Amino acid sequence: EEEEEEEEEEEEETEEEEEEEEEEGAGGGGRGGGEVIIIIIIIIIIIIIIIIMKIIIIIIIIIIIMMIMIIIIITVIIIIIIIIIIIIIIIIIIIIMMMMMMMMMIIIIIINNNNNNNNNILV
Repeated sequence: EEEEEEEEEEEEETEEEEEEEEEEGAGGGGRGGGEVIIIIIIIIIIIIIIIIMKIIIIIIIIIIIMMIMIIIIITVIIIIIIIIIIIIIIIIIIIIMMMMMMMMMIIIIIINNNNNNNNNILV
């Protein structure tokens, strides 16, 4: 039984040695897989940076769109206010014209009455 255990241990050792040789091959120059891990870390960092850049670009685009929307809303509000002011001014002008017409009518009526009265007196 002890011999069988020793044989199993030897088999495990040979398997571990074979795995180590494979790792050395991947790393290149017998340094192990350290370079591969560094490359993977660099790639992950680059991917994270790209994702962060995309998020920042999306946020900037959203901010620009919001600014454009705010500018459009403000201009529309200003235009509506200007139109309302113009309408109010036109209504005030019309009311003033009507008042002037009424005053003119009243003045004309008064003058006519005076003329009529004068004529009556003369006659």
